[in-house]
Amino acid sequence: MKTKRPCLGLAKTLLLEAKSQLFDQRLGTTDPATQTLELRSLPIITLWLQLKLLGLIAFILGLIFGPQPVMHTRSVNSVAFSGNGFSVISGADDCTLRFWNINRNNNSIEPGKFSYQEQPIACQKPQKPNGLLAITNDVVYVSDFMPVDNDIVAVGLDNGMIELRNVSNQGKKREELQDQQDQKAIGDRVFDLEFTKNSRYLFSSYGSGKIRLWSRTSANSEFQKQPQIIDIQNQLTLPFEARTVTLSPDDQTLVIGGNFKRFLFGSFTPNQPDNQLQNLSMQKLEGRSSTGRTDYIWSVDFVPKPQGKEKILATADSGGYITIWNLNKCPTKINANPQNPITEVNCQQLDSWQVSQMPVRTLKFSEDGRLLVSGGDEGKVILCYLTTAYQLDKTKAAKGQTIYQSSKKINSDDLKDNMIVSGGEDFQVKLHSVR
Repeated sequence: MKTKRPCLGLAKTLLLEAKSQLFDQRLGTTDPATQTLELRSLPIITLWLQLKLLGLIAFILGLIFGPQPVMHTRSVNSVAFSGNGFSVISGADDCTLRFWNINRNNNSIEPGKFSYQEQPIACQKPQKPNGLLAITNDVVYVSDFMPVDNDIVAVGLDNGMIELRNVSNQGKKREELQDQQDQKAIGDRVFDLEFTKNSRYLFSSYGSGKIRLWSRTSANSEFQKQPQIIDIQNQLTLPFEARTVTLSPDDQTLVIGGNFKRFLFGSFTPNQPDNQLQNLSMQKLEGRSSTGRTDYIWSVDFVPKPQGKEKILATADSGGYITIWNLNKCPTKINANPQNPITEVNCQQLDSWQVSQMPVRTLKFSEDGRLLVSGGDEGKVILCYLTTAYQLDKTKAAKGQTIYQSSKKINSDDLKDNMIVSGGEDFQVKLHSVR
């Protein structure tokens, strides 16, 4: 007995009934008269080979039609748009700096059109060379484009080093900045970086609570080797970590956020000999859960182009709240300690709402302050619509619109025109469109 074997599929079993027939009755009888026979039919291509072929086809289709490639091999800590919004820089725990192009035709993000020329080994792990701009000396915690010349990127590392790298020259290192006179500067993690608009000054914040101010004579010259130091922790007499910094649109007010759910701000005047902050003030976030050492203001940002001379600041904290402040109205707090070198103030709150039950780690305003994007431990990228008074517009979304959901934390985001870029612990750099 035989049957035609299929090329693909599973094995089949055919049951056939056979009946005996005697040609001569003298041979006697048969017992049993009938018998069931099994015929097993196997496919020509074996099952294990079929599975391999299906896997190969799925892989090819995934490359063609699937989501954007995951190029980082560890958590993405920082993403930032270039000034013209046509490219993105990202830094991660895998000790790499990557460059991405924005395809405006279909609002997608693609690795830069170049390939790393040297051996792509970073943090003792092989990396994909496509779009790999630089391999750094340590984990990248923060990265940002220099405002005047978008061809230069500043990179803050876990070991306390700041690297300035040239984008058009395949990420070649231009300068290294590290405090040579402070023995504790080595290993003092760089949490945030902020340029002045003329790029002559660079503020860097650290886990030690120190702010270092790097200066130079012009945007094309090198930074001075020794920075000015603003020791916030020493003035507070608390184990303060300077997690985030930002400058007001006029470059005259520096805001520093950190633990104990407080932010500090002071006047920056570059013409002064010491370039120090003047009239240092402190705002506490009181009346919300705990305000201990592990409770942070994770991110701060000013409205880039306010309606007038307003200084509108947004803060994101570990309680999941976003708060909008008017720093032009910050009277001294009643019963404040007059001997404290830092003035305690009670700034005007324009609005405050809980966007998440978990910490919000990053936020960014649109140019006009009508949009505010945030991300955090809940894995959501949330877009909030604001009124002209910089309050949450509840008619559009009561607590903001979720535009992306990940199973991992969102560490960084940026907003440019009608696009949002985010990066997080899922190793991905994602682009989202704003309608």
